[in-house]
Amino acid sequence: MKKFLLLVPFSLLFFAVSCRSVEENTTPVQANSFTSSGEAVGGRMLDAFDSGNYRNFAGCIPPELAKEFDSKAFEAGRKQVCDRAGTLKSHRFLGVLTGPVFHNFLWAASFERKNSEGKLQTQELLFKVTAAETDGKCRVVSFGFLF
Repeated sequence: MKKFLLLVPFSLLFFAVSCRSVEENTTPVQANSFTSSGEAVGGRMLDAFDSGNYRNFAGCIPPELAKEFDSKAFEAGRKQVCDRAGTLKSHRFLGVLTGPVFHNFLWAASFERKNSEGKLQTQELLFKVTAAETDGKCRVVSFGFLF
């Protein structure tokens, strides 16, 4: 019984400390022009992916990255994603994971397709754009869907 009485105050103290630290860490991140720009760029990339418009997609990435990810790579990647997930129906911005140099902008992309029985299935994939701030602008360094 004595051990139990000692354990109760300790567990309450632990619980109180845990609650307090969670409360202090829930301050929202303030949006700035870089994060707003990153959110806009990723949204345009998803819209270009949806419409199959490589030109608009390439306009969102630096020229040297566009050379590596040309229209053939865009079409092949788009086909691979659509064959696996279906048709992109919508997307919503989830947030940004910040880092000292690179920031990861995340979206939930909702796809629909018919299964082998002809029933409509919906699934979400994570779309990630990794970017750095260069001269006050958002510079995309990588992107992709995560299956």
